[in-house]
Amino acid sequence: MSRQIRFPLVAMSILLASSMLASCSGSNSGASTSNAAAQPPKTAITSVAATASSPATPAPVAYKPEPAAGVITTCNIEEFDKSSFQSTPSEAVLSATHSISGWIAAPQLAAPSFWLRLEDKAREHYFQVQVTPAVRRPDVVASVSAPSLPEKSGFILELPANTVPAGSYHLYLVAQASGKPSICDNGRQVNFK
Repeated sequence: MSRQIRFPLVAMSILLASSMLASCSGSNSGASTSNAAAQPPKTAITSVAATASSPATPAPVAYKPEPAAGVITTCNIEEFDKSSFQSTPSEAVLSATHSISGWIAAPQLAAPSFWLRLEDKAREHYFQVQVTPAVRRPDVVASVSAPSLPEKSGFILELPANTVPAGSYHLYLVAQASGKPSICDNGRQVNFK
């Protein structure tokens, strides 16, 4: 086979394979996909950390409330679905993915783990999901009078669809160290319907 004929056959094979791959990666009808985990939501905090991306968030797990807990004040749940929290509860559809962003730090605690809790006391629904502060927040460090506050105190969570039952949930943050929780509560409320 001559060199002139072989080149078009190779080019045609590559073109055919790439078009087959492109058609396979299209979206399924009826299934929704999102690039939200690859790109952080465009919020006030992402202007500070435009290059940070949020890791995939696992579904919340049930927990048993503790009778006693400490208190910390170095946190804020700032946004739900890219909107600032208001005095009225946010409304959320169960069948959609939801984003939650803010910041938390507990420099006074030794090696704490951080959790977002979703609590509906009326229906006895208690869920939590681990928070990993990975977003740089120099604005927080500058505004909070805590010199040991880490710059990476921001977080962005993507809650998967249908991860909690319908209900009126109180959202707050917890720093867990040495088996003891310390609560940081901004009074955030979300109604999942």
